[in-house]
Order: sequence, then structure tokens, then C-alpha cells
Amino acid sequence: GAESLVIVRLELDFLREMTWPGEVRIETEVLRLGGRSFTVQQRLVQDDEICGKAQTVLVVMDRAAKRAVSIDPWRDALSAFQA
Repeated sequence: GAESLVIVRLELDFLREMTWPGEVRIETEVLRLGGRSFTVQQRLVQDDEICGKAQTVLVVMDRAAKRAVSIDPWRDALSAFQA
């Protein structure tokens, strides 16, 4: 069936104010690859200062079966972003 990514955990720390208008760069890296889930770390950067940090755990879900499935088909693509 069709697959979706589902956020099962999100931890976000705001470290400093961001201003508008302005540009925000989001830096993303994969911290962990599991069997059915993976963890990404992100940094929100404005004016070369880290304004926020996040860690997110995502699960690959089969939408029809409503269950987590293996990330193996995604593993190679995700590995390119691994820390």
C-alpha cells in the first residue's frame, strides 16, 4: 500500500528570537536509522546564529494497513544525510 511518514516524537528547543522579515536556514541530518523508524536533528539558523534545535522521530506507515513498515526502501536515500 501507499506509505506515509508519521511523526511519533518531536522535541523542539527555541534558543533565540527570529525576526521577520528575514531568512531562516534549516539544517537537517539523520541521527539514527532503525528498522521502522528514523531520527532527524534539525537546526534553525538566522544570521549565522542557531535559533532553535529539534529532534524528530518518524515512522514509515502503510496507510491501508495502518501499521509501521520497514524503512529499508528508504534506507539508502536517508543514509546520504546521516551524521
